[in-house]
Amino acid sequence: MTRQIVITLAGLSVDAIGCYGSAFNQTPTIDAMASDGFVWDRLVCHDDRPDVVLASLVSSRTGGLLIDDGTMPAVGQTFDSVQTIPIDSADRSVANRVEDTHFSRLVQRLDEAVNADKPPERLWLHSGFLARHWDAPRDLFPVDESWDDDDQEFLDTEPSAALSGETAPSGTSGEGACPPIFEGAEPPVHPMVADDPVDLIMAWMRTYGCQVRLIDQLLDRCVDLADQIDATLILMGTSGFNLGQNGWIGHGCGPLRSAQIQVPLIVRTPQGIHRDVGMRWPKLTGSQDVAATVFAEDLVNRLPFTAEQWAADSVDAIDQILVTQTETADRCVNTSGWFYVRDSDQSEHLYLKPDDRHDHNDVGRLAPNALDRLSTDG
Repeated sequence: MTRQIVITLAGLSVDAIGCYGSAFNQTPTIDAMASDGFVWDRLVCHDDRPDVVLASLVSSRTGGLLIDDGTMPAVGQTFDSVQTIPIDSADRSVANRVEDTHFSRLVQRLDEAVNADKPPERLWLHSGFLARHWDAPRDLFPVDESWDDDDQEFLDTEPSAALSGETAPSGTSGEGACPPIFEGAEPPVHPMVADDPVDLIMAWMRTYGCQVRLIDQLLDRCVDLADQIDATLILMGTSGFNLGQNGWIGHGCGPLRSAQIQVPLIVRTPQGIHRDVGMRWPKLTGSQDVAATVFAEDLVNRLPFTAEQWAADSVDAIDQILVTQTETADRCVNTSGWFYVRDSDQSEHLYLKPDDRHDHNDVGRLAPNALDRLSTDG
């Protein structure tokens, strides 16, 4: 089989990654991986629970597993070895150096596994620190870094009491000054309200951007490790992260929208193996589908997708249907051209895809036929 180094992360947002069009964050290592490899532009989770997505990916896999969540005993039971490096929930401090972060400790274990006498054919690292423990040094995102006008798209989301159903936590509301970046390691779970400080979203985006820059910086070492053993390097999210698009800031909170279930997937194959690299797959793909293709043992002998497949005519926008299992909403469906969600209060929403990336414009009243067809399995 192809040697593989797989890195999966809960809470990884496409909106904070440069090769996915991020205007507020810089990820040079991930962007370089994309330029040399394969990128899925619209990968959607088949379940909004990251542990379920991870379980489908690792099912029947072998090799070595490094994981920071010991509450998922079923995950990795077929692996030859499993190392659990738990997040220290009692430590709420921010690290002063990259080397002192939790994710760095995971990468250090990965380094040791690669340099063992007989490294496994597959090494899999999974972390949930983006959802649980923001200890990245804040100087990874200088607060004087320029702010692009394109970022205003995030700030145009109108807070809605109907969406949040709550008032802002004490200490975050009002018109007072907001710090340019937040200290503390606890991630936010914040419903946006009308009297939030105007810079609140920007400050949380910078703070989240720090965590993704930490990943990007440590991925540079992972690229070296992959080259050292001629391994395919795979980076994937098992869930996304809300940065205000659904009226909330946080992981797995608020009404179900695209930011929570659309995730990045980037595959960098060993140098010199494939000629057709630097390709992007624009078509809707479910997370359960890549388990049998991207993570297959024979990936070195074939491309994850070909130029001919990329150029083939897409199916009709209503024909390709991907249903996301969820307990948050009553129904959630993606197609090539639409995203439909029926919230738990039975309100229906329809967004044009891939154009309406952040679900800003509900067009349900303008496309009643699509709304009706996607509202049921029939």
